[in-house]
Amino acid sequence: RQSFVIDMTGREDLPNGIALNSAAFNAARILGPAAAGVLVATVGEAGCFWWNALSFVAVIASLIAMRGAWGPVARPASAHTPAVGSSRMREGLAYAWSTSSIRQLLLLLAVCAGLGFQFNVLLPVYARDVLHAGARTYGWLFSAFGAGSLVAALRMAVARERWTLRRNLLIGLALGAVGLTGFAWSRWFPAMAVFAALAGFGLILYVSSTNTLIQLTVEDRFRGRVMSLYTLFFVGTSPFGALFAGAMAQRFGAPVATSACALVLFGGAVWVSGRLREIAAREAAEREAASAEPVPEPEATT
Repeated sequence: RQSFVIDMTGREDLPNGIALNSAAFNAARILGPAAAGVLVATVGEAGCFWWNALSFVAVIASLIAMRGAWGPVARPASAHTPAVGSSRMREGLAYAWSTSSIRQLLLLLAVCAGLGFQFNVLLPVYARDVLHAGARTYGWLFSAFGAGSLVAALRMAVARERWTLRRNLLIGLALGAVGLTGFAWSRWFPAMAVFAALAGFGLILYVSSTNTLIQLTVEDRFRGRVMSLYTLFFVGTSPFGALFAGAMAQRFGAPVATSACALVLFGGAVWVSGRLREIAAREAAEREAASAEPVPEPEATT
């Protein structure tokens, strides 16, 4: 899904396509948990699963409609060569590792998403033990995170410049850390909802900017393989982070565990800040060197 966005939008509108894709995803994050909270309270958990299964009819219908909308897409001659267990997979891994910007973005994502994004596994604890409420309140807390995420996704629709995207990495991680810390230690639902929205805004601003920077950098022939690594590092690291957050919460409490997640995000923000200074200094030196080059004089004519 991530890799064929460019086939739908073209390279020029790729940042907007990624932003709208994220906006649609996060709009569902707002509506879905809120609806689920109401459904759990009315029809129970089993009814929630039946309604969720029914919702996939709309997804399948959308995919069928999209199939006819795609224009002809140029494919490399080796497009049908199996990638799993083949040299093409090794080529993709080697390309991602050898491309410095992609490697750093993926490694930072693995750390921040794996250890810093695990607030969601602790939300039931906050709803039950902190707010002394039930499924409906849990749904609203989840929706508060989704509301901030949706605003961030819409904000990304106007982000095109690389420096804007780079700064978004720093801003997103910093706001995510502040939001999670405030959420962890609040005991009043309205304040928790505000901090949750702030955290959701920061986290999606960071993730969407990472996605866009990788897609603007990667070569088309490696796009599918690199975006599979993006998904692996974003989603595949979550079970380990969830285990970490759960163990921390069991031993020290949910607020301490959430604060540990926020600390990981803050560390990522500090690292990004240092990298941005290095990049700015390097680009300034390159501009200065380019301006210092002598301009060749025009040849004399007779």
